[in-house]
Amino acid sequence: MNSPVNFSFGTPNSSADGASVMENHSTYFFDMVTFEVENTRFRVPKNGFVKANPRFFDRFSLPRLPMGNRTSSVEEQTIALAGITADAFHGLMLLMYPFEETPSYNEWIGALDLATQWNFKDIRAKAILALSTLNRSGNISQTPTELILLAKKYKVKVWLREEYIKFVKMDDLKLEHLRTLDWETISRILAAHLYYGRSEKSVSAQTKPLKCSNCCRDPAAMSGLFDHPCLLTCQKINGFNHCSPCRAGNKWGCERKCSNLKWKDQTPTTAEAHVDALFSSEFSSMI
Repeated sequence: MNSPVNFSFGTPNSSADGASVMENHSTYFFDMVTFEVENTRFRVPKNGFVKANPRFFDRFSLPRLPMGNRTSSVEEQTIALAGITADAFHGLMLLMYPFEETPSYNEWIGALDLATQWNFKDIRAKAILALSTLNRSGNISQTPTELILLAKKYKVKVWLREEYIKFVKMDDLKLEHLRTLDWETISRILAAHLYYGRSEKSVSAQTKPLKCSNCCRDPAAMSGLFDHPCLLTCQKINGFNHCSPCRAGNKWGCERKCSNLKWKDQTPTTAEAHVDALFSSEFSSMI
């Protein structure tokens, strides 16, 4: 039978000369900090914040306590956080120090908000992943424009791109669907929607050879037997001087003039490609 464990309280182990031989563990000996958020106090280990961002506490003026001093009052290590809600901070704590409680949607948003403000990259990534799953589940009440505004606020590229693509693919897209957005975003979404609709029709129309009627009206080009009638006609005549665009000095000018071929050859055809092209500068500033 194992011997019972003996516990002693009050006096630390000492060497023969009376000096203490106790040492603090390098990891599992926590410094505590108290945060006052609205009318709620949170007292937690500092380590979670230091791990998330080693320079987090540099912005606050906290007294340095001797390593052996663990009896200081709460007030000595208290940080009052203004402009932050207790619910948002609670959401952050659920990710930083997880127990059995699952964050609500609003608590995930609060955690994302603070993690973005304080550059807690790992916690931000966890919040984005969880919120992405909730957004795609259809079990939340956020509208597409509300999700776009959230994505812009917190610079979440994956949300922004997904919602833009949904609008571009919408058959009955109207201005009323976009009114809460800024006019630059509205104009780009409408442009992508227009281009996407045209490209869809163009791809559908080009399942059979094109008939060209824009340039020289060459019988071969107009026969409908060739996929690239303008190129074919230019190749037949030396000097590319048989139609007005080519005579102006633009080689292959007739093909560029043919709207169907121009759309097919020079413009993206998928909603994703249109969104990526029109919003590339915005996406480049996001994560």
